Amino acid sequence: MSGGPVLNLTQLHMDRLPGIGASFSVSAEPGINLITGPNEAGKSSLVRSVFGLLWPAGPVITPSSVRGVFSDEVGPLQARRDDNDPVTWTRSGDDCPAPELPGDHVAHCYRMGLLDVNRRQAGDLDHRLAREIRTQMAGGFDLAQVRELFPEQGNLLTRRARQWSQTRQELQQCQIQQRALAEQERGLDDLEVAKTRALKASRRADQIMAAQEHQELAVRQVEIEARLAELPADMAQVRPGDDENLADLRQRISDKSQQVQDLRTE
Repeated sequence: MSGGPVLNLTQLHMDRLPGIGASFSVSAEPGINLITGPNEAGKSSLVRSVFGLLWPAGPVITPSSVRGVFSDEVGPLQARRDDNDPVTWTRSGDDCPAPELPGDHVAHCYRMGLLDVNRRQAGDLDHRLAREIRTQMAGGFDLAQVRELFPEQGNLLTRRARQWSQTRQELQQCQIQQRALAEQERGLDDLEVAKTRALKASRRADQIMAAQEHQELAVRQVEIEARLAELPADMAQVRPGDDENLADLRQRISDKSQQVQDLRTE
């Protein structure tokens, strides 16, 4: 395919992607374009979106809405795809056929990872590409040449790299803990609601128990008043000391009964 028409990506508009809240656009410059970002920032989604425009038979990201601006020997042309819909190509606002591209069976040849460009059996072009990527990631500096200028700093750089790796791991652990705390914090609202409901239920139970106790006392009062009503009217004339006199009379009666029993025995 060398010497054939060249199709260059100049702009990519991401109107909708999973995990990405707002739409954004990316412009591509001639040469190697480096996109950096933390995990789950959408780097891989950008790559899959480009592949979805060029080779729509492959895996599809849903929900998604992607627009790409390309240029060939004729001029700019646009491609658009929404979810699983077919890709539409336009040039100057008019529909046009899709450009001639390699078949789906070789689409994977246009995707390279760091292991691909750094493998031992890689060719000179791959090594130069890997070196260019490293240079771009270093802000335009060739770190290999910089390391040669300061050979005595090698151990220091190794220690710094190890410290940086350890710090990054600690940061990731802190982020995990922070997400866990945030999840627990979101659960505090539910616990507060449950606590409020429990307090209301407890107060309601106390009110019900108090009402039940009051009802039982009222029933006992009615029973006592009914029993009092059955007593003779003379019971109302009982004086405070009558209970002692009654006890004395009972004792005297008991003594007399004992005397009578003794006389009968004699």
